[in-house]
Amino acid sequence: MEFMKRLISYVMAAVAGILCLSGCREEAGYVPVSYLTVDTEVLVSPASASAYSIEVDSNTSWNAVFTSNEWVSSSVKEFVGATSLKVNFAENTGGNRSCTLIIESADGQFLHEIEIRQLGAGDDGCLSISTVRALAADGEYMFPEADFKVKGIVTTNAAEGNFYENAFIIQDDFVNPHSAILVESPSPVSFVQGEEAVVALNGVTVKRNENGYLAIYASEPAVSSGITPVAIEPLMIDVAALESGDYEAMYVSVPEVQISEALLGSTYGSSPSLVTTEFLFFNMQVFETATFAEQACPNGGGVLSGIATPDAAIMPTTVDDIAFGDIRLEINALSELPYMFSLYCEDGGDNNSYAYIAGKDQGYDAATFTRDIWYYDVAKPSIMLNSHSAGQTSGQTRGTLVWANKYGYDNAPSKSFVSKEYLAAAGMEGETYYMLSCPLAMDLPQRFSVTVGLYLQDTFKNWKVEYSKDMQNWYGFDAADESTYISVPEKDLFHYGTVTFDSVIEFRSEETLYIKVSPFGLEQVGSGGPWNKDARLVSGIYVSSAMPQETAAPAGALWFEPFDGLTEGTDYTLGTKLGMMDNLNGSLIDSWTEEQKNGMSGENVAQRPGYAQIGWVDVFQRAAWGNYKMENNIGSLVSPKLGREGSLEVSFSAMGYRTNADRKNNNTIVNANGQVILDVQNPDVTSFVVEVIGGGTISGAASAVFTGLSASSWKEFDFKVENATADTRIKFTSPADAVYTRWFIDNILVK
Repeated sequence: MEFMKRLISYVMAAVAGILCLSGCREEAGYVPVSYLTVDTEVLVSPASASAYSIEVDSNTSWNAVFTSNEWVSSSVKEFVGATSLKVNFAENTGGNRSCTLIIESADGQFLHEIEIRQLGAGDDGCLSISTVRALAADGEYMFPEADFKVKGIVTTNAAEGNFYENAFIIQDDFVNPHSAILVESPSPVSFVQGEEAVVALNGVTVKRNENGYLAIYASEPAVSSGITPVAIEPLMIDVAALESGDYEAMYVSVPEVQISEALLGSTYGSSPSLVTTEFLFFNMQVFETATFAEQACPNGGGVLSGIATPDAAIMPTTVDDIAFGDIRLEINALSELPYMFSLYCEDGGDNNSYAYIAGKDQGYDAATFTRDIWYYDVAKPSIMLNSHSAGQTSGQTRGTLVWANKYGYDNAPSKSFVSKEYLAAAGMEGETYYMLSCPLAMDLPQRFSVTVGLYLQDTFKNWKVEYSKDMQNWYGFDAADESTYISVPEKDLFHYGTVTFDSVIEFRSEETLYIKVSPFGLEQVGSGGPWNKDARLVSGIYVSSAMPQETAAPAGALWFEPFDGLTEGTDYTLGTKLGMMDNLNGSLIDSWTEEQKNGMSGENVAQRPGYAQIGWVDVFQRAAWGNYKMENNIGSLVSPKLGREGSLEVSFSAMGYRTNADRKNNNTIVNANGQVILDVQNPDVTSFVVEVIGGGTISGAASAVFTGLSASSWKEFDFKVENATADTRIKFTSPADAVYTRWFIDNILVK
């Protein structure tokens, strides 16, 4: 009938158009024939809160009004054209109720009256599903031979094949937990999703079935209540709620999930593992009988809806429950190196001004004599640091999260750290440690480095650095090999150390890297016992690749140096995250391998990961508090002989250096000897010098000064060498009169 109405409308519109073209005046215009139709005349809702959709097809303006609006509402009150109108029912705790929904065109030409009815609660002998579940809380319950019933909306979809044979699930509340239950049916299931089913309970048993669900073992087939099938909507929950079991059998959604990287290319029928952006895992459960079992899983992520299973999986009821896209989500995990877990504070006088982390002191545990402080990276909260210290009393441990040091050595002050060997000698068990947990959204390089800073006051001298993927088996430490641990030369000293690992195990994406830093042995720095003595993690923990890079030489290159073989030191470009660790460079050029030198020579040129540092300053040693030893070492880098006469084109990237201890209350600090030890307002140098050795000139001179170095980003420089000889070399250095002369260079290209 509706089809005929629409057909007549279209015919009338066509006739009107023809008449207009043939006989209407130009200014008359075309006036289409209006229409307004709906796809239902009656809606019947259960007593529970629910929602339905009414399809309104129209080409005109219309209104939607209820004769009673205290318990029912619509998503649309006024509209022009066609849309889906959602009708929302509030929960009914009383008797049956009804009203009328009037959908009328604005000009009054069309009017549709839809009967709205909602069944009452408590007058039909029905128990709530949560009551039924509670009765079987001890494992099993048998109902007496009495007229008990339970009813709920069917959430499973028999037509899609992704559920157990002769079974279905009903749910009577779409907000609160414990509101769904599985029904074992004595006959095949024919309910459609959204239909309300009534199950007789007289004499039936409720218990766990072989698949782990709490189930009603119905003795007779369930019947339909006759209501209009509900457009069910899942309840949004997180993985913790899914794992709690409180939402077992309910129709739920978990947002921001995707197929685990290792399973990309699999089909739904493989019941693949999923990972959330918070690096939590659970499974999608899809039977081989499902109509969508053979479909390939999308690469990207989105929202997964379905039935919450007893083993914390989600069983989609239809392929539309898998709302994934093609773009992968960014997982809250370690996705690139280098990485810095930073204790940097923005204000050297404020211990609460940490910029990159947050944390919580778990307090002192008198039963184990330990204190745990948990820190997490606010940008990637799944990356966490645990400070596990010990003390015979609460006073021998410290709960301060971060100590902001005015000289830039921000630290985690976590006394007491006692070695495992010392505890064993005292008849005690356990160990103290800093442990970094890094979920991985990348494959970790086989060779990687870990750098830590330590401040020790009358406590243990030697600290091992170990790695693991399960916190049970630890690798990387060998007491007989000094390169596998950090040994602090004296007490009361900020000391930075690096340990490089050739990993004996593989770390793949979606696994977890654990790094543990802990004291070992009995040797101490300073005097006195180790209890109540400071052992501080300074600046944080830095993790970097120790694998050389590979950069192809540009076309026409006579000599190209991308410094790919350099892997040591910290990456200055991480900025303030490094704190005072930004000054930590690698070995000097006189100890580089021949491959790393690539024909170059020089002095006081240090490694940085993938680039070189010209000039260096030692700021880590000190004679007394506030009296830092600051030795400026001017550097120079000289290319090999370039071997060609004539004109040469030279280009490279350069960047200046500025300490990152740039504080609100700390501009320039002068030590007791009158030396400027931290000048944080300006770079070391903003200019550098290039000299031509062995023949040739730059703009007619043997050397040139280049200005404009930035201390926060790379800048491109270029020049020409005229009248070069086969012996020509190029020297990069700094102005001799600067207080400090650190700067960086990369990608030197000579054509």
